[in-house]
Amino acid sequence: MSRFALLFGSAPEGHIQKKVDGMYDFLSSQEGGSYGSDELMVFPNGLPAEELCEIFSRLSAYGVENLYLYVCTIAPTFDSEKSVWLGGNEVKKEALEKPETNLLCGTDFPESTHFSVQLVYDSDREFISAENYFLG
Repeated sequence: MSRFALLFGSAPEGHIQKKVDGMYDFLSSQEGGSYGSDELMVFPNGLPAEELCEIFSRLSAYGVENLYLYVCTIAPTFDSEKSVWLGGNEVKKEALEKPETNLLCGTDFPESTHFSVQLVYDSDREFISAENYFLG
């Protein structure tokens, strides 16, 4: 697997932002690249930076080279800000922009690790039930 998409939201527990849900549907479609369920992860309620670093480390171990990162906050993200807030968790933009060189992770990525990152920031205050994302 050489590509992977991570979608991060800022919704309350049990919900997902409409735009995150729409992006998942788009990426799964032919127009969006036909990403399979094994190439997509959704975090509708955000996650701590430490968990993000662990995910990047695992993706590196799996040989992922191309990352599509969709970050949907409640309020718009401005260029001057150094962090984004996802579900109450502060994530440094640096950790998203260049994950393999990010010292914040404290993870030793293999020297050959290089992610090609496409990063999209968005915002949305409209929520829907996330029951489809929490089937157990």
